[in-house]
Amino acid sequence: MEEDIRKQGMLYLQQQRFGKRWKRVWCVLYRENSCSVSRLEFFVCKDGGSVEKNDRSLRKQLEHKKVIRLADCIRVSELELDGCPRDTGPFLIETTEKIYVFAVHRQQLDDWTHKLCEVAFPVGKHTLKHHQNSAPSGDITFKFWGLKDFRLNS
Repeated sequence: MEEDIRKQGMLYLQQQRFGKRWKRVWCVLYRENSCSVSRLEFFVCKDGGSVEKNDRSLRKQLEHKKVIRLADCIRVSELELDGCPRDTGPFLIETTEKIYVFAVHRQQLDDWTHKLCEVAFPVGKHTLKHHQNSAPSGDITFKFWGLKDFRLNS
């Protein structure tokens, strides 16, 4: 059975040790299915980020992959951060154990954060109904998981 890959690509991971340096990592986002949990897998790309490798080289890197279980995810949000790689936007993934800071090309930032939230926080369509004596009718807009505005109709 083939796993459900929601997104994959090259990102930067901020090292949490000395110097807060950035490492290029190949990331694969998997949605939960009957055989596996939802997760983000990543591994460091040591040769300039190419994923077109021979089997032996790829196997060796996959042995060192890291896995973030998205069932343990508390928050996914964009953030303000200086010192990111050129033309990238940072975002974080907070789990019950650790905070991961990634950066991705600005054009892909919204897509990555949306896909991560869809997989980490699976919810159906939301509608908000107003009672006559509550807030005025019309559209209500709010910030949700640090993403762009979601609009709820009354």
